[in-house]
This record gives sequence, structure tokens and C-alpha cells, in this order.
Amino acid sequence: MSSAIVRWETSTPSQERRHRILELLSAPERARWEAATTEQGGDRFLVGRMLLRELSAELLGLPLEAITVQAECPSCGGPHGIPRISVHGAAAPHAGLSHTTDLVVAVILPATAGSAVGIDVETVAGSRERLTAIDELVPVQPGSRRVSTARATLRRWTRVEAVLKADGRGLLVDPRAVTVQRAAGRLTASVAGSETGYTVLDRSIGMGLRRRAVVSVAIADPLSGRRPQAEPEARARTATP
Repeated sequence: MSSAIVRWETSTPSQERRHRILELLSAPERARWEAATTEQGGDRFLVGRMLLRELSAELLGLPLEAITVQAECPSCGGPHGIPRISVHGAAAPHAGLSHTTDLVVAVILPATAGSAVGIDVETVAGSRERLTAIDELVPVQPGSRRVSTARATLRRWTRVEAVLKADGRGLLVDPRAVTVQRAAGRLTASVAGSETGYTVLDRSIGMGLRRRAVVSVAIADPLSGRRPQAEPEARARTATP
């Protein structure tokens, strides 16, 4: 499943890069950027949109101007929610975003390589309270070797959240409903009540950044059935990358 392309970048772009991103934004994207409550939040939004454009353009062999990134809340119709790539005359890849305070990660998956993709990132600097909460939400699964380090705990979480993002319902689903297991040298996952299977990939970030981070990507099986959808009033509570 090396067809998933992952890239990360610090969440504060240079002035030159910020200017270039703003040139490419659609009207809804610019409105969302302008509505950001903090400069840091606005910068993370810009970096994420640019990473998705760059990855899609490279994958499809197209100029950045040919790539459109859209998002529409299924509940209120607002320009937020799961990012979707739109390309005239070509099969659009699946896309995913995640961020920490100072880091943005993006993933692109060719349309033929899976039915959906999800990604999550966590910096290895979580508080003890955060790690305890993860242990409660994502306990070590029976038969798994328990490794009580911050990195291992956060890794359990990124795997589960990446799967739930690919599922489409996010944290509307109890994280305990996700089962991750290793077989034949690869990680796979499933969600209780869904027939969709997932391949899970792990990445680590450390070189050249102030803090280390762990990243997980979940790729939904291209042959799986239709993924369950949240009710309209519930979808509004999902994450808004």
C-alpha cells in the first residue's frame, strides 16, 4: 500500500509561500481562512490546502491551478469537513489532513488504490493526563504486547483515529469499536458493525523539527462495501480539517 503519498510541513509558512497559497484559494477557502480565530489556525489551514494541491498535482501531472480542494458540511452546508479533491476530466484522489500545534500532515491516495483514506498525527510530548485518557479510550488489545511509553500510547491513538477518519464518522464512533491487528507483516483494522477493511501504515517525524511526532494512515479496502454514514445532525460534530 505504498500508493498513499504523505507529506508534512511546519504550520507557519514563509511570506512568499503564504502569498502563493492565497493566490490559489477558491472563494469559499479564502472566506474560511479569513474567519480563522487565530493567525496560527489560519496558517495551518493554508498549509494544509497547499499540501493537498501539491500532492494532487504531482500525482496527476497537472499544474496547481488545475486542482480544487473542496469541503462541504453535510449538515449545515458550510465550507468545512473532510477535504475533497476536484479535478476536471480526471479521477480525483482521496485526501486527508491532520495537524498538531506546529505541524501539518497531508495524505493523497489514488482513486483506484482504495475507497477512502484517513490520517492522524500526534507529537510525542503529551501530558500524563492525555496519555491516561488515550489508555482509557484505546486500551491495549488482548494478545498485544504492552509497551508503556508515550510513543507507543500515542501510536495506538493515531492508528485508531486514522481509521475513524477513513470511515467517515470520526469520533461519533466509539474508539473501542476499532480493532487493529498485525498479520503477515502488515497492520490491518476493522470497525465493529462495518464490513470495510483497512490497511494501516505508520510513519515517524523527527528530523529538522522541534518535536518528534507519530503519524498513521488508514486506507479503506477498494473492494469493501459502502461505508456507514452519520446522520446529518451528527455529522456536524465530526472534526473539521
